[in-house]
Amino acid sequence: MRSVNARGRRNFLSGDLTPGIGALVLMLALVAALGWSNSIHPRRLLGWHEGMLAGTAAAPDQYRVLTPTLADLIFWIRAPEDPAFVTWVLRHSYFILHFFAFTVAGFFFLSFCRRWMNLPRALLCVALLMGISSVSNLYGFMQVTDPLHLMFVTIGLWAIQRRVHLLLVAAMVIGATNREGILVLAGYYALMEWPRPRREVVPITLLLVVVWAATYGALRLAYGPREYAADVVMLAYNFGNVWVLLPLLLLLVPLGLTAFQRPSGEWPAVLRRAALVAPPFILLHLVIARVEEVRLLLPLLPVLIPLAVLGISEPNQGECETETAADCEA
Repeated sequence: MRSVNARGRRNFLSGDLTPGIGALVLMLALVAALGWSNSIHPRRLLGWHEGMLAGTAAAPDQYRVLTPTLADLIFWIRAPEDPAFVTWVLRHSYFILHFFAFTVAGFFFLSFCRRWMNLPRALLCVALLMGISSVSNLYGFMQVTDPLHLMFVTIGLWAIQRRVHLLLVAAMVIGATNREGILVLAGYYALMEWPRPRREVVPITLLLVVVWAATYGALRLAYGPREYAADVVMLAYNFGNVWVLLPLLLLLVPLGLTAFQRPSGEWPAVLRRAALVAPPFILLHLVIARVEEVRLLLPLLPVLIPLAVLGISEPNQGECETETAADCEA
């Protein structure tokens, strides 16, 4: 198998990061951050934020400490005598943090997509990711951790693709302090790298699981058991009203129909394997979450969106002609 541009494969956005491309990604990240900011309940934000920092929040939020901690570092203007002003500053602190997260996610996702498609189509993928993200929290409550969660997932996928294992482990460890769902990276790694010798894939997969368990377990030990803010099992809610499933279908059906414009056997093999994460991921959330909150599916989009765009694209217009990222060597 032959590499078209081995150096481009190893370098981050080699040759693509022009001022115009950078400005476009920043604009798309701004749209996503604005959409997310407008979905946060400002009247309840301050109380929730203070509860998180004080360690008195309900589960599972209390174990997701990274986002509120970083937002509090940005939130440096204090005016206790004016709660409205405090809330305004805090809301914009979260906006700045979310804008940063979407920007980083956008650039890593652009580089990730360039493996299999040309620059215009990769930019289309970024636009779709940011556009969907901007409206994915319409049914959410105080959900502020997902933008950073998406950032860590895209960094992790890029690290898997480029086999930068130290960055992958870092994304898992830091991401586990933000949201427990970062464990999805272990599944992605195992599936995307499976053609490689088992003696290489299995130890790293186990390492990812262990560092996740250690990090998340430490948070649970530090804060102790908590009452959950919602029911743990949500099957009755999700299947009690057909309209609850509508947002989920409106997201997945168009992406699926577009992806299957090309036979699945012609998909890049690494993305075809990565897509196997989707069925168990969706089934799990049908059991434990409100699936009308499509923000929960953000970790799947960096795989599903490229498949959809490739479904209407000519193959092998990216950095590498081979289908399997793990076999695309310099």
